[in-house]
Amino acid sequence: MPKSIVMRWSVRLLTPFVLLTCFAAAAPSAVADDPALEAWITTETGVAKQRLFANISPPGCAAGTVVASPSKMDPDYFFHWVRDGALTMDEVVSLYDQEPNAPTLQTLKDYAALSRVHQTFTPGMNANTDLGEPKFLVSGAVFDGQWGRPQNDGPALRAMTLIRFARRMLDDGDAAYVASLYDGRLPTHSVIKADLEYVSHHWQDRDVDLWEETRGRHFYTRMGQHRALRVGTEFARQINDGGAADFYEGQAGQLEDAIAGHWDQNRGYVLATLEPQDPNFKPSQLDVSIVLASLHTDAPNDPFFGPTDDRILATAQALAGTFRGHFIIN
Repeated sequence: MPKSIVMRWSVRLLTPFVLLTCFAAAAPSAVADDPALEAWITTETGVAKQRLFANISPPGCAAGTVVASPSKMDPDYFFHWVRDGALTMDEVVSLYDQEPNAPTLQTLKDYAALSRVHQTFTPGMNANTDLGEPKFLVSGAVFDGQWGRPQNDGPALRAMTLIRFARRMLDDGDAAYVASLYDGRLPTHSVIKADLEYVSHHWQDRDVDLWEETRGRHFYTRMGQHRALRVGTEFARQINDGGAADFYEGQAGQLEDAIAGHWDQNRGYVLATLEPQDPNFKPSQLDVSIVLASLHTDAPNDPFFGPTDDRILATAQALAGTFRGHFIIN
């Protein structure tokens, strides 16, 4: 079955909790008016959290591993994907913000430590991949089989997640631990700094998209890289790494110009990939990854291609139109 059809399970694990949280926040009166619905949301939230944590550091896996799926054949997704892990652990940061506790804090620290292990495995393994290595064995070792490499959204998403975590640790007064996550040196020996340096020096590279289907310059990847550099700029300034902050800010500005080029005025929607390796593959370049990019990088104080941007809304409408009449369920 094509990878674009078989969605990896970490996103599915996140979906129930995220949707329930959004629903409760967006429509509190509707929930309050329906006791049965309110009870179901409470129950389902607990189930979603339980299933989420069941796939983080399961028995036999390295601490901090986020297993994409328990399936080991047809398809085999029993791996830690950098992208999936970052998205999942970003939700764990939110859960820790809502309810700080020692087990969740240890889970986040395990993830940060394993991420650094992954980074140190990668350089030299493949000169064209470096930190863009997409997935790892659950033991923590690198997966060295054939795969679509590099996938450069991973380091960006991981940096975003770990910066959120680092800021929370600063709020908690643990500056010493934060210094282990971002050391402000070159060459660096810290996980956040390494990812930001990789993103800032490799965002112009062509790479493999999040569906692992094609090589090119991808809207989803670039949006993640842009957001990572924006939050990286703010964080670097916060901890007095001003030179790096200026560099990250400059690269983010260049990325904005590149991302704007994905908008196709004639077609009336955002193109998922520019300069694709195979122009005949998905020639419409209309893909739900565009909407996901907007959602995964949304920031309250930065509307750049946000969910309410007219270009994103037009793309979502175009996507909906392609389903109309093709799938009975829709």
